[in-house]
Amino acid sequence: MFLLILLKLTFPVFQLVPPSTESPMFLLVLPSPESPAFLLVPPSTESPIFLLVLPSPESPAFLLVLPNPETPMFLLVLPSPESPEFALILPNPESPIFLVVPPSPEFPAFLLVLPHPGTPVFLLIQPNPESPVFQLVCSALNLLCFLF
Repeated sequence: MFLLILLKLTFPVFQLVPPSTESPMFLLVLPSPESPAFLLVPPSTESPIFLLVLPSPESPAFLLVLPNPETPMFLLVLPSPESPEFALILPNPESPIFLVVPPSPEFPAFLLVLPHPGTPVFLLIQPNPESPVFQLVCSALNLLCFLF
């Protein structure tokens, strides 16, 4: 519990993804009070191991998360037409369970997807500290949450 609180305080814009009670192997992204742009993410019916993240009307910069047809154990994050500064999340060759996002000069606003320290089922999304674009987004969201 202390670790969850620490992670929440460290990354207030993002929300830790709890498992679904109906299907513990799946993850649900629930609406966050700090960031209402987060959406509910049910498991995909076509591929129940994977998730589908749809863009939020409140924040069209969020991306689609689709299963990678070439490597079904991995997920790809496709660039958003509304926000092309985001790019692909690629599988980590050293750890096939987790995903990493390498920096790119073409897409500086990458996200880092880190495994949850307590369990490999969880994933934590944290902003790339080297990304000034994403830092700006996080600062704006934090300011809005503080004001409202």
